[in-house]
Amino acid sequence: MKHLRLLTLLCMATTLASCSGSKNHSYEVRDEVIGEDFFVKYEVVGQGVTVRYINQTGGWQTEYPLGGWWEKQITLKGMDFAKVIALKKDSKDNGEVTVKIYVNRELCKTETSSARTVMVDCYPMTCN
Repeated sequence: MKHLRLLTLLCMATTLASCSGSKNHSYEVRDEVIGEDFFVKYEVVGQGVTVRYINQTGGWQTEYPLGGWWEKQITLKGMDFAKVIALKKDSKDNGEVTVKIYVNRELCKTETSSARTVMVDCYPMTCN
């Protein structure tokens, strides 16, 4: 099992290292980081959306925020997957929605769009 986890981490690190971007990140993964707790905050800004996110136990949860702002704070392990999706209730709504994931109080990923579905995801250990 440990070898499978290591192989998965090596594949993920290779994929992440090959991605182009404006930031120069190092994705070296240590065994102690895999089990480390990461403080994750999901944030959604936009009117008339339904929010789905992966919760602390790894399952999907749905919330129906009132107003134009929503956030949820959870704790995940380094290999846990974080994902948040905002789905507009009205398909004719052209307003923008912004979805963010913070890891250990630092912005990890963000997406702003006027599309009907806006989402971001990450492994917390790749954001620090």
